[in-house]
Amino acid sequence: MLETKYKNIKIVAEELKSADILSSIIEHLKAHYDIIPTIHSSKEIFNELNSSELFLLYLSDDEIKIFFKNHLNIGIKIGIIPNHTSPNTIRNYAISKDIYEAIDDAFNDELLSKVDILKCNENIALSRVIIGDMHGMNRLDFNENNIWNKIKIFFRNLINLEFKNYTLTTSKDQKIETVASGITILEHTITGENSAISDELSIHDGKLNAFVLAPTSLLSYIWYLLSIFIYQRVSIATLPKSLGFIQTSKLTVCSNQPIDYMLDNNLLSAKELELEVLQDSINIHLGRVLLQKVKNDDNHIEEKDIVHLSTLPRGELSSILIGGKLPLF
Repeated sequence: MLETKYKNIKIVAEELKSADILSSIIEHLKAHYDIIPTIHSSKEIFNELNSSELFLLYLSDDEIKIFFKNHLNIGIKIGIIPNHTSPNTIRNYAISKDIYEAIDDAFNDELLSKVDILKCNENIALSRVIIGDMHGMNRLDFNENNIWNKIKIFFRNLINLEFKNYTLTTSKDQKIETVASGITILEHTITGENSAISDELSIHDGKLNAFVLAPTSLLSYIWYLLSIFIYQRVSIATLPKSLGFIQTSKLTVCSNQPIDYMLDNNLLSAKELELEVLQDSINIHLGRVLLQKVKNDDNHIEEKDIVHLSTLPRGELSSILIGGKLPLF
């Protein structure tokens, strides 16, 4: 019998989940931890904090986001039971795809961590928010293609480039007006899986990370594409000239046209996007592959905003790019 500080286990699941799997999970908890859990709906709200209580979420990505939203900053301890309807949660927190390994990780004190939550217009984003087309950075499945498909994707991106006006406002009220082909916003890259960013962006520094694609010439755009499609990684310290970077706790994105964007896997549209990071707002047991990162985490809080947009187009060049003309140099 394994020892644990958790004495009260609540499995949060919906009726659509397999009764057979839930029965197996219950039997596993009885056999390994001598605990008989209770079953609850994701619609229930738990406002009382109990240090010996653990919530095991056997839910879809959308249901998990609702549960998170209803329990921000309450302090309850959460574990994730993997299933095929929660791919973004599994990837974002490096949850084992083996149900019983994931359950054992949820009982491991060393894997418990406070994490930030990214919100966009009051909706929680588990993965990222993508505005427009990032031409490669938003292709999470790119490396699954063979060499010929990669070449076709490369040249398709080379000829399909459009720009839109954007006004970006940071948490320090710094306002930047530019044109861009796309913007991607993510909270962290600690899992590193399928990420085009080589830097490790913290899961609880209270900051979001926005990458702005705005090539000012054909050559700078080709260099960006080579970085993504050939080297397959970019670094914040040595960003391609076509790529800008913002690190801030809040970011407002406006345009003179409706903004079409992807939030995780959902296509949405809005006149304005208000993005915000809620620092250390959820306590969650991460996957075992992140054990060393959790141990080494110093929970550093970065107070300053970082804005690297000096190479992005301004003024007359913005008008030229909006008109569909990309200079050679």
